[in-house]
Amino acid sequence: MKMSTYILSLLLLCSASAAATGGGDELYMPREIRRAYERGTRSMSGAPGDRYWQNGADYDLRVRVNPGTRLCSGEASITYRNNSPDTLRSLVLTLHQNMNRRGAARLSALGDRAVTEGMRIGALRVDGTERGFLPDAGEARIDGANCVVTMPAPLPPGGETEITVTWDFTIPVNTGEGGGNPRMGTYENGALFLAYWYPKVAVYDDVRGWDTHSYNGEHEFYNDYGDYRVRIDVPEGYGVWASGMLANAEEVLRAPVLDRYRMALRSDTVVRIVNEAEALARSAFVAEDGRTIWVYEGSQLPDFAFGMARGYRWDGLGARVGTRRVFVDAAYDPLAASFQTAAEEGGVAVRMMSAARPGVPFPYPGITVFNGHYGMEFPMIVNDGEFPNRILNVYVHAHEIAHSYFPFMVGTDETRYAWMDEGMAYFLPVDVQKRLSDYDHMIRAARTYERFAGTERDYPMMLPSTASAGDDLQVIAYLKPALAFAVLREMLGEEGFDSALRTFITRWEGKHPLPWDFFHTFNAVVGENLNWFWKPWFFEQGVPDLAIEGVERDGAMSTVIVRRVGNMPVPVHMQITLQGGEKKTIVRTAETWKDGGSEMRFRIDHDVPITAVRIGASWIPDARPADNSWKP
Repeated sequence: MKMSTYILSLLLLCSASAAATGGGDELYMPREIRRAYERGTRSMSGAPGDRYWQNGADYDLRVRVNPGTRLCSGEASITYRNNSPDTLRSLVLTLHQNMNRRGAARLSALGDRAVTEGMRIGALRVDGTERGFLPDAGEARIDGANCVVTMPAPLPPGGETEITVTWDFTIPVNTGEGGGNPRMGTYENGALFLAYWYPKVAVYDDVRGWDTHSYNGEHEFYNDYGDYRVRIDVPEGYGVWASGMLANAEEVLRAPVLDRYRMALRSDTVVRIVNEAEALARSAFVAEDGRTIWVYEGSQLPDFAFGMARGYRWDGLGARVGTRRVFVDAAYDPLAASFQTAAEEGGVAVRMMSAARPGVPFPYPGITVFNGHYGMEFPMIVNDGEFPNRILNVYVHAHEIAHSYFPFMVGTDETRYAWMDEGMAYFLPVDVQKRLSDYDHMIRAARTYERFAGTERDYPMMLPSTASAGDDLQVIAYLKPALAFAVLREMLGEEGFDSALRTFITRWEGKHPLPWDFFHTFNAVVGENLNWFWKPWFFEQGVPDLAIEGVERDGAMSTVIVRRVGNMPVPVHMQITLQGGEKKTIVRTAETWKDGGSEMRFRIDHDVPITAVRIGASWIPDARPADNSWKP
């Protein structure tokens, strides 16, 4: 027989502490964060404040790479703009290559051939005045991965300064015992990937002034925006793929390759720009006197990286995004079988993320998937290795491409708040990954997080990311925030969540939001104070944990009691099995716990006995899933 009446009523019993944890409570702010709001650079609506400002720099770079000696040498002309209200008496340049120096403080293990002398600075001038490194000069000093430079004259608000610098370093080797640099270096097949390869002006912001965090190999980056023009000088036969768009294709691509490149820019399907025969023959590129100079240009980029290789295949297409096209290409070793579909997969990711989640047009005119090592994002290029199965390969490509939104389109501080970019880059492409590999990575996130939930290593996400490393950082930066976003999206509905996220992206495109700007934007757009959700998920210690307390039976009436054991609000997905095999499902979003309740009672009228009750879903984390089922 069928149940004539399924649910008669749903009662929510609130705990005595409900008022103390309600939505009206203010989110905790460290004092340096609060000062920014008090000064008006940020607003409690989540939008930039009336007094928001941001500095920036434009880069004209020349670099020469000699793979045989592993020497990278360059010169830069940098125009730095002081848009702050402060007079600057010093500048900070980041020298991230110093993470590789022998004896440097770092959290990444390096093999012997990955340890170098770091970045060697030659001539350094500010507005034409040389800055010396002699101990008694006091004009410039190296402090870990930073170079602090005294200005020859104070830089007033609204002023500009010109910095010229020459440098070189030995490229670390990413093969052999002990491991290599986690994001760049030379690889076994002779390819190279060059990241954080030039002196870059650090961020000076409205919260802390100069960002002097010294790069340690584990925690990622915080960058200002600028325009780039980069000349990359490499030996004959090497192709170069980089941030920005190729500005001298006619000079470096031989006629048939140039024709196919132009075709790919406007093609809906993949074009083999450099085929395997040309790759093996190394006949695709023009050289003069044994070398080729590649020129790339990019506008309003937060960084610049490039990969180079001999014998690589090159595929590309022009993915349609609204009224324009995004050039999506892949450069890869012909032996890397999984990369033969990388350009196509990249095109799917770009189109789907532009149209659906986050539903914001892809922010750049191009994106390259370079066959290097592991997985790391840079503006307009990602450095990805090859993995043993399609699920992982698709995951890495889609995840790294998703970073184009966070932290590149929206300039979050990866160093301190990794969840703002890594959590989003885990969450945004989930539907892309399902389509391309038929696998839901939210299930992996839930099961992995469950193993950490409630342990000493389960930190609140609002602790600075620099306070954790390794697996702990993976959980609080990738998995836990992605799960929080999924719970929130179900609760607000796709339209409500997506509208708030798009508003946040639009408000903070090309700017530096804090987590509080994210929280306040959502509160404002959905028209509800969600602090009751933000607090337990992001600020507090605790776990997601629901349990079936019991089932009270009274004839044809049963009451299923669900208790919230943990403090983190999660949805209730309940499946009830009746005698004979019929199954019924009840779904209540996390909003059920908005008022601080600790117990829910589901009253069920049934004509046949209940044989089993289970709560939970594959994507919903639960610290103790053993108490999620009941049988009579």
